[in-house]
Amino acid sequence: MLEEHPGHTHTHPHEPIREIEQLPEPVMRLLALGQSVGDTGLTVVEEGRLKSDELSAKGLTQGLSYFEKRFLTMRSVLADKEVISNEDVRTLGEQSFELGVKALTRLLLEKGTVTQKALDRNYEKVKARSPMTGAKVIARAWADPAFKARLLQDAKKAIMEWNASLLEPNNGETMEAWNVTNLEALENTEKVRNVIVCTLCSCYPMGLLGQPPEWYTKDDYRQRVVKEPRAVMKEWGTRIGDDVEIRVYDSSADMRYLVIPARPKGTEGLSENELADLVTRDSLIGVGDPFSLSRK
Repeated sequence: MLEEHPGHTHTHPHEPIREIEQLPEPVMRLLALGQSVGDTGLTVVEEGRLKSDELSAKGLTQGLSYFEKRFLTMRSVLADKEVISNEDVRTLGEQSFELGVKALTRLLLEKGTVTQKALDRNYEKVKARSPMTGAKVIARAWADPAFKARLLQDAKKAIMEWNASLLEPNNGETMEAWNVTNLEALENTEKVRNVIVCTLCSCYPMGLLGQPPEWYTKDDYRQRVVKEPRAVMKEWGTRIGDDVEIRVYDSSADMRYLVIPARPKGTEGLSENELADLVTRDSLIGVGDPFSLSRK
């Protein structure tokens, strides 16, 4: 069974999105720091991906949580670029995750690599990310066939034309700043089910769906869902008939995906806000279904 790493919030696949807890403070600070460093042009996604693979091959990431791996990767990339020293890396590695994040942040502020203003701005962005944004998009698609058609044709353009504020929660931030450079919407039907994965790391449309759940980042999910999607979905209580085709889409640094789950039956009279409350995060990824009225 797929489980979340001890110490991180475990979210049942069928838990309402509005009840999904925020990430721990040190994790949000790490993500804000990473975004701030990235904004300077010092690091890019591909560098982090290659460094993570290198560290893993050396056995240096064994036993670490997803965010501990990200912290180690960031330190190593910055050391390679001589922004920090190898001694700094060793010192940071001797501290707890929380204290290490604080120490690296202080170090980069002292060096002038990042600014407090940038850190504060990116922290607010991270804090505002929520899968409820994606749920609102799905509710609109269920309620408005014309919008759904536009969403399937050009998801990014459709969302920005309909309600750009969904993706601009802080000072006019654009969709690109929210990790959605290219976005494709995938519609579930009676004959086709779509599932999203990132087999290389954890690419994910965070502006729409918030931070990926812990299980999405694990090798277990990333490897198995490609080979046996039916078995993985069954573990979520999602049983797919043999006559239904399952399509697995691999996210990348250049492309993100959003699943449009089938609208639950009997919901014709619901408002868009009520429809949004039926959407689960895992239905947006494709491994689960929305709530039915009876389950909700």
